[in-house]
Amino acid sequence: MDHAFHIEIGTKVRRVTCPNCKKKTKYVHGYRMQRVQGRMIEERPVVFHLRKRRYIAKRLFMRP
Repeated sequence: MDHAFHIEIGTKVRRVTCPNCKKKTKYVHGYRMQRVQGRMIEERPVVFHLRKRRYIAKRLFMRP
């Protein structure tokens, strides 16, 4: 039985700069989950489940 505290964390969609073309984009390409181990609370481990968003530039998104 898992006695850990599990906390899910996510963010709102916002405009970010594409690392390839340096243009602003808000198009979401996908998501991935990342587990992060936190400190103990009341002798129980804490696990954060971070939902990371992957963006894509509009020019890449609209390719034929």
